[in-house]
Amino acid sequence: SSGINAEWPLRPGDKVFQIHDSENEGYLTLEKFLTYHCIKQTKAMKSSEKTKFNLAVAITSFACGIGLLPGEKLTNEEFKKGVASLAVKEEKKKQAGERTLMDG
Repeated sequence: SSGINAEWPLRPGDKVFQIHDSENEGYLTLEKFLTYHCIKQTKAMKSSEKTKFNLAVAITSFACGIGLLPGEKLTNEEFKKGVASLAVKEEKKKQAGERTLMDG
């Protein structure tokens, strides 16, 4: 067993989805996700441009890892399943000693 519960994102996932779907359209796009994280969040950061860039790269990698690809729309259920799937993949990488998204 990987020690991770593949269902963990299904509970808090609804709130996360709602934050990103601020217009209540019922879906997320890569553009919505990146706007929230890479524009709104980094504006509030008092970090170097390099740090902000690295954050944008990490956020984009995470988004693509859960299935938020350019031109695609994810429903709440698809979003939660994507997060759960990525969590399992990342845990397997960690157990194998490989670099994960959390490693930066």
